[in-house]
Amino acid sequence: MKLIIYNIENSKANRPGERLCRVNRGTGVFTFSGELAKCMELKTGDRVIVANDQEDKKDWYICKTNSVAGFVVTGKDKALLIRNSFVAGLLLGSIKVEKSASFLVAKEPVVIEGEKYYQLITTKPINVDATKKFKKKG
Repeated sequence: MKLIIYNIENSKANRPGERLCRVNRGTGVFTFSGELAKCMELKTGDRVIVANDQEDKKDWYICKTNSVAGFVVTGKDKALLIRNSFVAGLLLGSIKVEKSASFLVAKEPVVIEGEKYYQLITTKPINVDATKKFKKKG
């Protein structure tokens, strides 16, 4: 017998109340959960930057910014997002993920030069390369 074990690491399940960021290489979309948006005080029209630690390439951060150089947050309420295929590819490539993954985000930010940077927990990505498949009706 060879069992397939299903758990929170490999099952597509809603994770209400979690600070999550989903990154998709193909679309370049970074989706922020409602809880993460609340924690970061994000809303449509705000701007976000994505940062990578030059000393540890697997350490990634997101930060709300007032800079016009930040990525513009779009979407509604519990489905806020930014888009950038280049950065999504760099992030996923640094942890050897092909298509997409969700990441828990640290509750407490790292403050650098007065800005709050929230770390993506890249050591244990969730729903790696999960894709939705729908069957045609009829």
